[in-house]
Amino acid sequence: MEGEDTHRHLGVLGLLAIAFFWVCGGVYGNELLLEAAPPGILFPVLIGAALLYACPAAVMIGELATGFPYDGGIIQWVEETCGRRVSAQNTYWTWVGFITASAVYPGLMAEYIDLYIDLEKHLGTSGVNWCCVIQVWIVTVVKLGGTDVFVNWSTTMGVVAVLPTIVFMGYGVTVAKPATWISTDESPEAGGMNQSLLISWVIWLYSGFFDIGTLAGEVKNPARSYKIALVVLIPVTLIFALWPLAVSVSMDSDRNNYGNGYFEELASRLAGKWLGYGYLIGAIASFFGLLASSLVVCERTLSAFVNPRNKSADTSLNAATANSSAYVGRNRLVRYLLIENGTGVAPVYIIANALVVSVLVWLSPANLVECSIITGTLPFLLTCYAFVYYKIYHPDVPRPFKVPGGVAGSVILVLPIVSFLVYYLCVAFADNTGIFGVAFGKLVFFAIVVTAGVATDVLTSLWRRRFGRPQPKHTVISDWELDQYDNSHDGVALLEPQSALSAETC
Repeated sequence: MEGEDTHRHLGVLGLLAIAFFWVCGGVYGNELLLEAAPPGILFPVLIGAALLYACPAAVMIGELATGFPYDGGIIQWVEETCGRRVSAQNTYWTWVGFITASAVYPGLMAEYIDLYIDLEKHLGTSGVNWCCVIQVWIVTVVKLGGTDVFVNWSTTMGVVAVLPTIVFMGYGVTVAKPATWISTDESPEAGGMNQSLLISWVIWLYSGFFDIGTLAGEVKNPARSYKIALVVLIPVTLIFALWPLAVSVSMDSDRNNYGNGYFEELASRLAGKWLGYGYLIGAIASFFGLLASSLVVCERTLSAFVNPRNKSADTSLNAATANSSAYVGRNRLVRYLLIENGTGVAPVYIIANALVVSVLVWLSPANLVECSIITGTLPFLLTCYAFVYYKIYHPDVPRPFKVPGGVAGSVILVLPIVSFLVYYLCVAFADNTGIFGVAFGKLVFFAIVVTAGVATDVLTSLWRRRFGRPQPKHTVISDWELDQYDNSHDGVALLEPQSALSAETC
């Protein structure tokens, strides 16, 4: 159909190109993992998290994305199962989590560049931060060029990022020393142990499998595309997470040496300067791709927060207003900013997120990672709830990618995910040096984010009620969406008319 041709524009390769940076993106920046824990603890945690967190999350999202292929993915699933108020907070928390994550990548890239170019000398005392800002706006210009430009650019970045890592892993076979992989020395002299940073970085590393559901409404033939993407991405992510670290530890077991950019030095030692330069280029490409892919989620969640229940192809900001005759002729800039025209969302969302990230890049990457995971935990937990909810109340909806076992199977699948996330929150908010063993700095941050989310939801609701289009009381599935789903599932309706979800709270 015409709607499907224009809106579902991502094929398998396009999905893989974007999702690769969500779930992997290469080893660049993972030096922090070796700073956080000794290899004898780090490697079992990485393997256990892959099996008990990443794989179940991938399977869960695969079923949701192929059975309920909505625009915004996790945003719409939570809205249908938890109601608008909870969904608004879920959308807001998702945005906060990903906007802080987006600000991590420019800082990591700038530190790599600073190894070769003295940024402070050329750009002043804040050279690294200004380099980060420049990166953000380079990505923004690419994204404003349209989805096709962005997908081609992401594919190129992916190839450039992967090649040096593959060469490093290949050469690493000759220097592998398994005896160095089992050290569990947590003493300060050996590098110490930072449990909160370890768990947050591991969740951050694997959380991309939740993100790929965001594109469910933009992927051609979701059943086929998501199956292929998950089959490719799960083993690739595990290999890229483990083997480069194992090679690095084999070459240098002193964890005190592992600052950001140290992998490039190890690559030079392993195969020569040419691989060191290749690693630098690969790191730059990887961080560009990671930043761009993370911003995709930010843009779609911000769009969903401003325009709730928008499951159709219209991702414009108040499209009816922008299309009115008063704006078309005399306000071309306003029309350009508010109307989606091949960019996936209205350009105003792309620019707004770029402005926010340009401010956040001045903060510490390690702190940003922890903030990102703390705020991103709630949306992940609500997605698990939505998955089980659909299994209980809508078991007959066709699911081309289906978890066996019915409700019991879905509960068993999400249990390790929920346990892992709850355990992280306990670790994140624990601090032996704080009052009553609690990290009050993080609690204050948490309270500020919650308060801002509630206040923003109230204000935007009042604004929409006063100036915006009237919103339906309950979730409504558009006729266009039903047509697309019926055509792809041999006439089987998505939900029966009497079962349109109307829950106001979880």
